[in-house]
Amino acid sequence: MNPAYLDVTYYLLFSALEIVTHRFGGPGDFAQLATPFLRDRYGFHVFQDDRSQPLQSMQNYAHLSNRLFHNGEITLDGVATQINGV
Repeated sequence: MNPAYLDVTYYLLFSALEIVTHRFGGPGDFAQLATPFLRDRYGFHVFQDDRSQPLQSMQNYAHLSNRLFHNGEITLDGVATQINGV
């Protein structure tokens, strides 16, 4: 996938998951609502916020979405990585 579209694609997919999560879970923090929704309803192996398992931590995805939306870049190990193709 072209890196210039990564932020848009991720944002759209995350937004869709966020809408569905809030539809069934009501208002509130995404990670707090998404964890039981995905784990209990669909059997996904996810956690609300577990730094030892970052790929299963819903809070990491919420932080990534916010970072992409507000900054257009992600900082990995102190190195800024442009996501918006600039």
